[in-house]
Amino acid sequence: MTRGKPLTPQEKCRIVKAHEYFTSEEKAGRSWDVGTRERVAACLDIGLATVARVISFWNKNPGTNLLRRSAHVIASTRHPSSEE
Repeated sequence: MTRGKPLTPQEKCRIVKAHEYFTSEEKAGRSWDVGTRERVAACLDIGLATVARVISFWNKNPGTNLLRRSAHVIASTRHPSSEE
């Protein structure tokens, strides 16, 4: 994802679906002491702040159709420190 570019509805949906999956894994005891948002960010190679914004929006607006373009969330890219 490009830094500062608005997320597409499909990208937002992927973030929510990945969060739901990793939350269920955590409840089943398969999280290996890594937070759900951190796992989503690593899985989708996006910034932790982006995951937090999308999930926060989703939690405040449950059932929102993310495939509509009404909800704007700005993406941040993940920059691993090992690639410098």
